[in-house]
Amino acid sequence: VTDITRIFDSFVYARYTAAAQNKEYSDTLKKNLEELSSYFPEIDKVGIKDDLQSYYDMWQSLANNPSNTSLKVALAQQTQTLTQHIQQTRSQISTLQNSLNDQVKVNVDDINRIGQQIADLNLEIDKAESGGLNHANDLRDQRNQLELSLSKLIDAKVFVGNTKTNNVIDSNIAEKEGGYVIQVAGFNLVDGGSFHPIGIDSTSNKNGYNDLYYERQDGVRFPFANTVTGGKLGALLELRGSTIGTNREF
Repeated sequence: VTDITRIFDSFVYARYTAAAQNKEYSDTLKKNLEELSSYFPEIDKVGIKDDLQSYYDMWQSLANNPSNTSLKVALAQQTQTLTQHIQQTRSQISTLQNSLNDQVKVNVDDINRIGQQIADLNLEIDKAESGGLNHANDLRDQRNQLELSLSKLIDAKVFVGNTKTNNVIDSNIAEKEGGYVIQVAGFNLVDGGSFHPIGIDSTSNKNGYNDLYYERQDGVRFPFANTVTGGKLGALLELRGSTIGTNREF
């Protein structure tokens, strides 16, 4: 044995990572929307919808019998019930939103951790393959696993130099080699061996919700949470609200 070269199909892998990203996005939406829907039950005589209908019916009854004291008392009680249920539901939604906000930070931390690991691997791969004598097969496998994990979290796009095939069995099985870049929302998260983290700012709004930004080398920050549309983070931002205004109420 003089050489060991891995067989890897970049095109199939790209389709696989895209499917994994869409699945994570859909699963995250489904899980949280199911919880949200439980706050608005459609069961007969249960929930805000029924309370609201009873509230309007009580007003109609009072309008037909304005001098009936018992109807006035019943209307006051129904108003209190409706108000309490609205407040309770709002509190549940707010708690869910806060939970989503916490998950945003956790996932951004994971994205940054994976991005740093990929950048470190790029340096190791370049070092191992310098001179063209060796193939960093295990390191490339590790990098692909990290790319898959990253794609599940965010709509990251991987750009690699040239497509090359060295498989004598099937020339359609090809791998990309050369310059390596991972972009997120149009910004470079990884550029070869360099890593540019996603920043988190929770001070720009009075609710303390996490906003995302990319910081250039000159210190200028570009918020981009509203452009993240895929993976688990994209779903979390869509559910929580991707754009957090300074005067927005929740």
